[in-house]
Amino acid sequence: MRAVLRRVIQLVLVLFLVTLFTSFLIDAVPGDVTYTLAPVATPEQRENLRHELHLDRSPLERYGEWVSGVARGDLGCYYGTSGYSTASQCPDKVADRVKDALPISIALMFYAQLLALVIAIPMGVLTAYRAGTIFDKTVNTTAFALLAIPNFVLALVLAYYVGTKLGWVNPTGYIDFGQDPVGHFQQL
Repeated sequence: MRAVLRRVIQLVLVLFLVTLFTSFLIDAVPGDVTYTLAPVATPEQRENLRHELHLDRSPLERYGEWVSGVARGDLGCYYGTSGYSTASQCPDKVADRVKDALPISIALMFYAQLLALVIAIPMGVLTAYRAGTIFDKTVNTTAFALLAIPNFVLALVLAYYVGTKLGWVNPTGYIDFGQDPVGHFQQL
């Protein structure tokens, strides 16, 4: 029980430090965030946006407001695709995007773990049975080589070759299981 409590305290401490560091990083980055969010805005619009996003306040004040919002379930606005808008007219909320993406991410993690076990257990048994042979060395070398490739690099390479070059699947998107079970597994 003490170990679990210690791990939870460590988790909270790490989350606090990472989010605090990220909050302070916004002021350390050169340039003005409003030029990214509203590249063709007038100086008055930029000043209004700075005020709406609380960029005119200290980093500690902004962090306190962010923590307060997260505690209430308000994760803020997503500005990546919505363009210039104000906090009072938030067309795309982060919480909505997380709510939409979470079931897909959980399903993807489940399928990836299942696929890894389906491949890893038989390969582990075979390599143990044939320990020291060329098969054992080949499988272990291949496994370690694949583990050395970062996941995001492997994902981009697979999306390019399997999705674009070979045309087997669409490299983006999601198909619900109820809509098309075969397409669902093929797309995942």
